[in-house]
Amino acid sequence: MLGSLKYFRFFVLFIITTPFINQASCQILVNLKKEFDKAKNYKEAVMVYQQSLGHYSASFSGTAYSFDEPAVYGHPFFGSDNWQTGDIYIYGRVLFDMEVKLDIYKDVLVLNHQGVGYSNQAIVINDSSLKGVNFLGRYFINIQKKEADSLQIKKGYYELAYYDKCIVLVKYRKTIVTRYKFGTDLYEEFENSINYYLLCNDKVSIINNKKALLHSLSKHNKEVKRYIRDSRIKFSEQKLENIIKIVRFYDSLDS
Repeated sequence: MLGSLKYFRFFVLFIITTPFINQASCQILVNLKKEFDKAKNYKEAVMVYQQSLGHYSASFSGTAYSFDEPAVYGHPFFGSDNWQTGDIYIYGRVLFDMEVKLDIYKDVLVLNHQGVGYSNQAIVINDSSLKGVNFLGRYFINIQKKEADSLQIKKGYYELAYYDKCIVLVKYRKTIVTRYKFGTDLYEEFENSINYYLLCNDKVSIINNKKALLHSLSKHNKEVKRYIRDSRIKFSEQKLENIIKIVRFYDSLDS
């Protein structure tokens, strides 16, 4: 137990003393992910500490979550409408094995929080206190307005899908659309949309098609085109996986 607490104290000191605010916005995003990954090395020790305090002992700033469109087909969440076990980076530390959902219609993270009397309540966590969440094998960064403005993108939750010299961000959204059923009946359902962003060579580009991606990687355009051809990559199939392959190859050219 003492050894576990020693590692936990080291972890807290490491997080607190790591500088974020004096770096470029894109580097801040990468640093947050790196610190999150490093924290996982101490997960067992941190879990022991959390359990000794009570699993949901942290005091969260948030509001009760509700969804006011019950007649809409589908659900507003990323992946599934079931609670997912995830890790959240909040108040400068990582809390492991929390129950979360990411509402990509409202662009908020929902936590199944155990409050007073040990009753669970779905709450929306205060945006400014939450830096990232890891669940379903994906890591999402909560980009605040200051960083979003400097990157010329909208604030909110983005998947950090790849980072090296270049960074790939993915923005998942759901909107409510009205459709016709049997020609006359109207109904509403959620519709998914995905935008892919490349942060590379000191600029941010939307790369939803191959032409935009190639334009963003113009420094090694011929080599990238040859790699796509030789690897028989079809951009429209498994788009995110192929974007990552291409950007990783591009990064390797300057290694």
